[in-house]
Amino acid sequence: MTRGGDPLGSLFARIRTEVDATEVDAAVPPAGSPAPVAETPVAPDAAPESVPVSGPTSAPGPEPAPTPATVPVGAAVPGAGAEEFPIAATELVEVVAVEPEPRWPVFSVAESTTLDDAALRRRRDAAVGTAVTALAPRVKRLLQDEQNELLDAARRQKGRRDPVEVVPSEATTVAAWTAVFGPAVDEAYGAGRALGGGRTRPAPPGLTAQLVALVAVPLRDRIVAALQEVTRDGPFAGAPERQRAVAGAVGARYREWRSQELDAAVGDVTAWAFARGIFDATPEGMRLRWVPAEEQQCPDADDNALEPTGRGRPFPTGQSCPPAHAGCRCLVVPVPD
Repeated sequence: MTRGGDPLGSLFARIRTEVDATEVDAAVPPAGSPAPVAETPVAPDAAPESVPVSGPTSAPGPEPAPTPATVPVGAAVPGAGAEEFPIAATELVEVVAVEPEPRWPVFSVAESTTLDDAALRRRRDAAVGTAVTALAPRVKRLLQDEQNELLDAARRQKGRRDPVEVVPSEATTVAAWTAVFGPAVDEAYGAGRALGGGRTRPAPPGLTAQLVALVAVPLRDRIVAALQEVTRDGPFAGAPERQRAVAGAVGARYREWRSQELDAAVGDVTAWAFARGIFDATPEGMRLRWVPAEEQQCPDADDNALEPTGRGRPFPTGQSCPPAHAGCRCLVVPVPD
């Protein structure tokens, strides 16, 4: 279920657009490479220079079918019972290989296979609630420090330089947020792994940064947009007036985010970590079923829940694991054979 007007939705749309663009670019030759030569009949009196020669030619044969090891996720494999219309994979958070469990489930049974959807949602909500309680004060402090440092840097600017220059880079912002979110993400991820039949482990390297970026970068973009608007409203009578305008714009954006979106953003990140924990604990070759965050509230989730899908294969929305969109609190759980 999405939150209306949330810039996080724009980030998800941007990620999907980038994925689609990558697929299109893959079919376009890089700049400077020779253009493909059309296979047209050569006239008998054509000059030899007009016929490219690259070695002995032979009659074209049938194109060999790709082996499973080289077929990208979502591609149909001839003769392998693949779908006639394969789903293009559009992962919003990178799925990386993790060390498999030496024995699965670690205990006699994976608890996630014994619980109904309502019980699974209660377990998710418990993990998210714990994280929000612990993280909210720390994130508020992070936001206050971020705001103070940005305004201090803006006050120290000389001349009429662009105030956007004082905004930390995306990498710097994500690194600071990752340090704050790390412990809670590790706890939620470990809880998900345990529910999925695995051992409790911290989140794999890089996962926390990817999850945090989905909420930190939209806020940074909003700050940048506010400062660009201040610049457009100028020129100002002097530095004090300009600084007041910068402080008002920046303060309004941070205040808005703290009061309206903080709890939801913290909950999103930990819910995604919890879902990824279940996914990572599930062995290769097993099927997973999609558990909607709420019943009959999201058409995408309802579509994904129609039929189990092999681990690593995309569901109808294009993801093999939540999140599928901004505000997604869905889960995936293994299906016992």
